Amino acid sequence: MLFFGKGRWNRKTGIVIPRDWYEVEIIVDIATTKNPIYPKEDFFAYTDDG
Repeated sequence: MLFFGKGRWNRKTGIVIPRDWYEVEIIVDIATTKNPIYPKEDFFAYTDDG
């Protein structure tokens, strides 16, 4: 989980800002991002834990 990992790193200042508990990051390969149905804007993600 990202909450327990390294925060967001500002490349200009070198400062790491802790992530909020609800913040997540989805990392996918380039083949996935080039798929025409891959979301390009904001989207909702639903989980199985409510």
